[in-house]
Amino acid sequence: MINPETQEKEKLQATTTTLKFVIALLILLMLAVLIELVASSVKKELPTEKVALYTDVTAVAFKGVFIRNERVIPVESKGVTVYPGGDGAKVAAGSKLALSYPSRTDYLAFKAADQSRARYQLLVSAKEESGSNNSRLIGLRAKLRSAETSVSSSIAKGDYSTAISKKYELLELFCREDAALGKDSGFATEEAKLLNDESSKLGRVSGQPVTVTAAETGYFVGHTDGYETILTNYSLDSITREQIEQVIKQPDTTGGKGGYGKMLDGYRTNIAGVFSANDVTGVFAGSYQNVVIENETLSLLVTRIEKYDDGKVLLIFECDRQSGIFSSARIADMKLVTDIKTGIRVPSSAIRFEKKLIKNKDGSLTYGDVEGVYVKSGTVLSFCKVEVVKSGRGYVLVENSTEKAGWLSLYDPVVTDGKGLYDGKNVG
Repeated sequence: MINPETQEKEKLQATTTTLKFVIALLILLMLAVLIELVASSVKKELPTEKVALYTDVTAVAFKGVFIRNERVIPVESKGVTVYPGGDGAKVAAGSKLALSYPSRTDYLAFKAADQSRARYQLLVSAKEESGSNNSRLIGLRAKLRSAETSVSSSIAKGDYSTAISKKYELLELFCREDAALGKDSGFATEEAKLLNDESSKLGRVSGQPVTVTAAETGYFVGHTDGYETILTNYSLDSITREQIEQVIKQPDTTGGKGGYGKMLDGYRTNIAGVFSANDVTGVFAGSYQNVVIENETLSLLVTRIEKYDDGKVLLIFECDRQSGIFSSARIADMKLVTDIKTGIRVPSSAIRFEKKLIKNKDGSLTYGDVEGVYVKSGTVLSFCKVEVVKSGRGYVLVENSTEKAGWLSLYDPVVTDGKGLYDGKNVG
């Protein structure tokens, strides 16, 4: 006969075993879910890059030599010459181009006399503030504080030239403030002293400066280089490649020591450069070529092309620019644009070749390698075809195929790295 107590114990033990099994099973399921969650959270996402439109410019750097008609202004006296304007500035007929002083001592004496006269005029002008009302005084002090702040800021930035240039502005404001406050009783004495200083300095000069004026309206350059009668618009047909190379490598400036400067005749400028024949295969006389000068791209007419047996080519471009570097320089760094291509810029690492059905011209279908990229659309990859138009370092330029089905479009996120990719793959 089975003992009821023993039977009860056996049932309880079986139930406990079953419960333990179920608990263990639940723990394993929870661990599996946890592992899956952790794995999905650390899963490496495919790197992508949105593609955009890009213009690729290929250009050949060269030294351009300016050729133009120039008239040297002859020297009428020897001494120190001072130019009030900048090189390459346009001047009107009768404008002051330069002042030629008999000697350096005379120049310094005139300069000191001018400073005394300027300070005298400053005091005379400041006395206009005598008897000013309170509102006028407040305005003067506001200007004074602003000027002081500007000078302090310039000094803090290390811009000492700007700070020095504010000297007379500050001095005038201080004097105007004194006059407005009635503290100008000593101005008369100072004015007399300044006039005496001016007279004393002018009394020591050996002669008056010669004023050089422009005979006609045009562009003025305050120096000569010796090529004024050699590199002219009249000699374009006879200029040789050797001449241009000589100007660039070892310019002969022995003839450039005379004259106050030169006036440029007209607006026509020509530019000569020497190139390798391989760099200018598509250039011919009568064509317009893009030339970059000082970050500005100009369309210039090729008026002459001369080829040489050693593979060098002389090109002469015509330009109607006559300002800045075009009038003041003889040589400048330039770039001849030889190719411009616009398309979608794609990282080289994104380009792939996949076996796809290709429709032949006769309508038949064959399997072959198709060039393209993988684009991530949401969580799904799709293979998009591309047509490469140019390869660069680390990238390729492909045809802008935005309007074509199955092809790459602007701003698509292309996959730049990854293994086991295929059309339709879910990467979510």
